[in-house]
Amino acid sequence: MDRALRRRVILKARRSPPSPTRIQAEAEARTRIARKVRNQLRRMRPVTLVAPRWSSAAAFMEKLEADLGPSLICRVVNARGLASRAEMESWNFILHAINTLSSDGADTRPVPVVVDRRGFMIAAEQALKAASQETLPAALMIQSAEQLRLEVLEDLGTVWMGQEGRHSALLVAASVATPALGMTGGPWIELEDYTEAEAARYFVERAGKIPENALAEAVAFSGGIPALVEEMAGRLAAEGWPSHIEGWWKMLGPLAEDLRAAVQVALASPDLAERFFTLRDGRARAEEPRDQTLLLSGLIRRARTVGAARVQIRAQCLAMLAEPVE
Repeated sequence: MDRALRRRVILKARRSPPSPTRIQAEAEARTRIARKVRNQLRRMRPVTLVAPRWSSAAAFMEKLEADLGPSLICRVVNARGLASRAEMESWNFILHAINTLSSDGADTRPVPVVVDRRGFMIAAEQALKAASQETLPAALMIQSAEQLRLEVLEDLGTVWMGQEGRHSALLVAASVATPALGMTGGPWIELEDYTEAEAARYFVERAGKIPENALAEAVAFSGGIPALVEEMAGRLAAEGWPSHIEGWWKMLGPLAEDLRAAVQVALASPDLAERFFTLRDGRARAEEPRDQTLLLSGLIRRARTVGAARVQIRAQCLAMLAEPVE
């Protein structure tokens, strides 16, 4: 770990702690995105949610489900683990998910087991018709949609868009922006990290009153990456604030090894390593074609800037995991 960089991170954080006024005034990205997604689903419009690595998509979707619950029948399902499974398993996974949109008898009504593409589309149409008989409209949210086969996503989109009177909304969330996610023609919405204000407030709400220097260090170290912020906040509430930078790494638990592995994979490629070291200082720079791989790995993000796309490293803790080029 680069001690000089580590020291600069701490000093920078201590010079400019987030003030209470800034915490209140700064735009809340996740709140804004949640509102945008809810509005789309309430209008029965499909949504594609691109949720980068460590963005806590499950928690985001669970909150959506709770917020929409009074006015919609909401179901969240996770397609994780289906990537290497037979196409038939994906078809039947989707059919079971659609079946839950009908509250009356959803647990006991038999779901047909399909063995071909045509059978899946017919069964899916019938399940959506059953859901359309409900008093309340419905919303199906599929997490880890990139694990589903391309053909299954395409067929699901065809059936969904073919509904008469559109009584059900669909959200597909994936960690990568695969072309198949555009099957419904709905808007693509990226699940952003917490802003500095959101991250600071999360820490305060979970861990109580916090020294300004410690709060600034926590925000800078985590970069607002949701999984990191949430893990650190939980541990801080139980264990208190660390007195040195190594203590922040302990706060991450198993996530620390996940971060290290991601950085090591990127550094194995000379081209990606060169770009990673360029972005390591935290400044936003014009996006390049090779940045796509780093975006997919979760190591960098698109900066919140106006005009041409710019990227920056996602968190200062990621910069600490790479030694400087000799």
